[in-house]
Amino acid sequence: MVKLKGPRESLYYYMGAFMSCAYPWHKQSKVKVAQAFTFQALEKEVASLKEEKERLAAHWGRKEDAYKTSLRVAQKAREEANKRLHEAAQAQAGLLNEVVPLRTKIAELEAAAETSKAYQKKLED
Repeated sequence: MVKLKGPRESLYYYMGAFMSCAYPWHKQSKVKVAQAFTFQALEKEVASLKEEKERLAAHWGRKEDAYKTSLRVAQKAREEANKRLHEAAQAQAGLLNEVVPLRTKIAELEAAAETSKAYQKKLED
């Protein structure tokens, strides 16, 4: 057995030296573990944000497609309505072209009827 001499050779000296070194190492390792957990949490947060970004981008793409589709449908409906309006205006113009001569004919027939009534009255007298 080795005999320890002096304060540096005592067991307590070495235990104290170990503890004085071990505590900062322990503290550093706790900080590193906390940093690692923080880093992992940040990585998870980044991953979830990337997934949400992709989901929102896909959702935005579907919304944009739906908007473009509804816009095309509205434009097509507007074109069809304009076409029907044009056809209705042409039909109205055609009917007015028929109505004017008929009104003239009615006026002529009314005048002829009055003349005929006057002639008939004259004959009766």
